[in-house]
Amino acid sequence: MDAEQMETGTGSGIVWDDKGHIVTNYHLIRSASSAQVSVMGKDGVSAVFTAKLTGVDPDKDIAVLSINVPGTQLKPVRQ
Repeated sequence: MDAEQMETGTGSGIVWDDKGHIVTNYHLIRSASSAQVSVMGKDGVSAVFTAKLTGVDPDKDIAVLSINVPGTQLKPVRQ
């Protein structure tokens, strides 16, 4: 992907659990009107999901997003 294809606010995050919670940095989403999350599933296939903001702590620069995806398709850090 070149710089012209990269979306504003592109960043990283982690799949926290099999319920679809994604932990990322607050500064990446603070002024966003919507968010999409790209995750690589257990099968190695990448998919993009619309994310919902579920919590923030601006002082710690943390945000939690949630995506609606079967937990069996995710590789969470927390098991």
